[in-house]
Amino acid sequence: MIRYAAGRLAVTVPILLTISFATFWAAGEISSPAAQLTLNPRISPEARRAYIESLGLDEPFFGRYLTWLGNFVTGDLGTSLVRNGQDVWPLVRSAMANTLLLIAVAMAFSLAIGLAVGTLSALRPGSVIDRASTTVSFLGISIPVFWLGLMLQLMFGLYLAEWLRLGAPLLPTAGIYSPGQQGFDLLDRARHLALPVMALSLQLIAAY
Repeated sequence: MIRYAAGRLAVTVPILLTISFATFWAAGEISSPAAQLTLNPRISPEARRAYIESLGLDEPFFGRYLTWLGNFVTGDLGTSLVRNGQDVWPLVRSAMANTLLLIAVAMAFSLAIGLAVGTLSALRPGSVIDRASTTVSFLGISIPVFWLGLMLQLMFGLYLAEWLRLGAPLLPTAGIYSPGQQGFDLLDRARHLALPVMALSLQLIAAY
């Protein structure tokens, strides 16, 4: 077990470092603040130079990457360029609770449905349940989550509401609670989680 964990760690760490390096390079090349400043003729050379130095963009690329990696490992995610210099970590932390809730619900739902359907399929090979679950599994593996999410939004947020003449979406397509909601409402929270949980669960159910 220890040897297996060490082997997985030895493979995972280089992969994560490679991904982080490629992401850091791509972010700097695609949306470089220094390049954007050169396109604005109203900024003086002195102000441009001071801004570049404040971001550390005057340093060598590899040095900037090591600085960023060290800060990331210690929990310093820097400041946001689009949120008026706000620290990034509080912005991430504010959304983390809802993200973890969504992941937990999707995992629990997928585990319950996947194990139940998998058990029935194993007990009755070749049955309708077995064939249907196999088809759904192939679909779950093949369909991208982001595309499925968009289709669910269109179906439950627009088309079904029009067909049934409800005058409002059958299920909420955005947010974690209804506007103006006071306190915790389990039913309201469940309705808002329904579509993202369905989108995430299909691939997980297919895996089980």
